[in-house]
Amino acid sequence: LRSTTFSAATLENLPNISLPSLLIGYGGFLLFFSILSFIERKEPTREYAQMKYFLIIWIVTSIVLSYLPGLGFSRFYLRGLFFPLSGLVFLNLLYIKNHIVQYFAVLCVVAILLFSRLNIFLLRLDVVNEINPWVYTENAVIDALEFLKTSPQNGVMSSSYPISNLIPAYTGKRVYFGHLLQTPSAQERILAITNFYSGKFTEAEAYDFLRQNNISYVVYYDEPATLKIPSYQFMQPAFENEKVHIFTFE
Repeated sequence: LRSTTFSAATLENLPNISLPSLLIGYGGFLLFFSILSFIERKEPTREYAQMKYFLIIWIVTSIVLSYLPGLGFSRFYLRGLFFPLSGLVFLNLLYIKNHIVQYFAVLCVVAILLFSRLNIFLLRLDVVNEINPWVYTENAVIDALEFLKTSPQNGVMSSSYPISNLIPAYTGKRVYFGHLLQTPSAQERILAITNFYSGKFTEAEAYDFLRQNNISYVVYYDEPATLKIPSYQFMQPAFENEKVHIFTFE
């Protein structure tokens, strides 16, 4: 709890997953549970029973914990739930006596998996037209990242939240503010970034702010519209294209 990264996660305040969303999200598994419960199976062995009850306890415990009141991060307990659910499905398929039914059930599983992959692929095609920065990175942003990657100095501040998350991964450089849950004093840093890009700092305040936080490069992306290109006199342009502006200073 004393670790800043872990405490940031525990301070999350995410809404609980609604029951309809939960049922829809795991609908394919529930369908198989309903069908397999009426199918004749071999006499279960002790190992089968132990594994079955272990997986059921895992699933039920995760779902119960995900609805605990007062915990904003409780929905995280649903992460990885597909593993025990898949285990239960295939465990039941393994002990079906009728091989024809067994093969048919396996084909159904494969068909659902293929449909799921196709659906994900089509959704990824749809977001191309939306220019979603969390799915596809624009060429202008990639060019800016390549510039930062080969730049000699470290320490970057960006006006764009997605770019702030991409910089460490693509360039290996440190950012003043990156992922919300992994940045110490995140809200204070967001306020400082907003004041900097909004021009609320004086020349001296802006210069001291960059120096004190070891920031060598200031990145401006044309979103969000509430922020603007920094106009401090001591800053010099180092890179520019149609979308991204990068400044440095001595």
